[in-house]
Amino acid sequence: MKVLLAGAFGHLGLDILRELVKQGHEVTALGRTIRKPSDLQDGYNAVQADVQNPSTLKGVCNGAEVIISTVGLTKASAEVSCYDVDYQGNMNLLAEAKRAGVRQFAYVSVLKADGNPSVPMLDAKAKFEAELKKSGLDWVIFRPSGYFYDIAKVFMPMIEKGKVTLLGKKAVHANVVDTPDFAAFIVEHMCDHGKTYNVGGKETWSYEELANMFFAAAGKKPEISRAPVWLFDVLAWVNKKKKNGKEAIIRFSKWTLTEEMVGDTIVGDASFAEYIKSCYAKSESINSRLLQTVKAHFDLMERDIGEYHSLKGNGMHFSTKVFDAAHAGSLCLMDMKAFFGAMKMWTAVFSPTELDGPILSLDYIEAFGNCTLVLELYDTTFSHPAFQELEEIKAKHSSLPDYDPGDHWFNSLLLPVSAHKKGKKLQSEMRQMLQEYAEKYFDLLEQCPACNPTEKKAENAVFANGLLQNGGPALNQFKKMLGEEKTSVFIRTCMFCCE
Repeated sequence: MKVLLAGAFGHLGLDILRELVKQGHEVTALGRTIRKPSDLQDGYNAVQADVQNPSTLKGVCNGAEVIISTVGLTKASAEVSCYDVDYQGNMNLLAEAKRAGVRQFAYVSVLKADGNPSVPMLDAKAKFEAELKKSGLDWVIFRPSGYFYDIAKVFMPMIEKGKVTLLGKKAVHANVVDTPDFAAFIVEHMCDHGKTYNVGGKETWSYEELANMFFAAAGKKPEISRAPVWLFDVLAWVNKKKKNGKEAIIRFSKWTLTEEMVGDTIVGDASFAEYIKSCYAKSESINSRLLQTVKAHFDLMERDIGEYHSLKGNGMHFSTKVFDAAHAGSLCLMDMKAFFGAMKMWTAVFSPTELDGPILSLDYIEAFGNCTLVLELYDTTFSHPAFQELEEIKAKHSSLPDYDPGDHWFNSLLLPVSAHKKGKKLQSEMRQMLQEYAEKYFDLLEQCPACNPTEKKAENAVFANGLLQNGGPALNQFKKMLGEEKTSVFIRTCMFCCE
């Protein structure tokens, strides 16, 4: 069957795309940006288009038998609203589908979309549902209760801080669904006529039960408090005055935290309880913990980096993974072992491309009893945020011995909150400082303003090119293994997301 999937490169969209390809459908995958994961390089036609701009949609529905839309605003934006995206964007897509003679339209909404018109993220979806029903097309609407990864993104940052705050005094329940299970259900029922499915997973939990499960998985003592419901009304009012786009998110959060979100169409066998445990799976790798920290803030999709995934030379073995962080930037994680495991190094680089924050570079090295920790922020920004709150982390770990890393060409770009530590048998505290520093960085990064990705990548490129021109011990090692040209590709595309 010929299917146009709109919103194909979001979290749910990619799982639907995987399911469509697996079942052999002829798929056109449409997205504002195209992000191809390593496990899904072909089997579909990717088309870049913006549903807010009808001119970019011309002809995209030609020949399609079914439209599936997951289009919706998923984060705060000062530039566009839920009505611009969830309602008008889908209306533009619907108009193009009608022009092309498509007969079937499947829409992913949200549970109780028509439950409260004062919540924009509900009302915009409800308004489109109403238009779809009277469009003359055959339609099916999917209303999920919520997703595993969304709940994890709410709870994990609070767990890291050691305290969960719930809203109101009464117990509220949800039976969220895993997106691969939901995607399979959508593909199975995408051609149903005049049906609305209120979808949930097999397990129903209260938010307090979920908080306790997250604490248990993280190995932390539970600390749960409750805030009054009216507090979110105040926060919504304040952010409305600021015109930062956060009002709609706050009102939706209030709704989901105070309403029973239990779908009566049970989908899939995935256990949310087991998913929570998997978020805190034990691992020796520092980077695995960092990965979970970033996942708590942004949706991640691993990028295929080919031969650069595993590199060996001069007794060293480098393993590298690169992830695209939705609406934020790029994360590069690299593990290195040498001297038969006597020396280990973990490197993490986060290069913002859609948020105007500084580049984060973390290096942690254990070698023959010595520990070295390098925490650096490179100012490649337009607005020059100071990230001053990181001084709290430095002060907390001031007993760790400092060291002078010497003069480097990029010292003028280093923010003062950067830190350099070195000492013997200090693994535990150094690892703790690294983790706390990273958590605070991503908290601050989420507050940075959006920026033009092309211009931001150009700023990142200035830094990457300076690194390539000026060299250094690690860079020289890569040049020996890869040569000048491949080293340039690795630095520019894997580490600092310039291209």
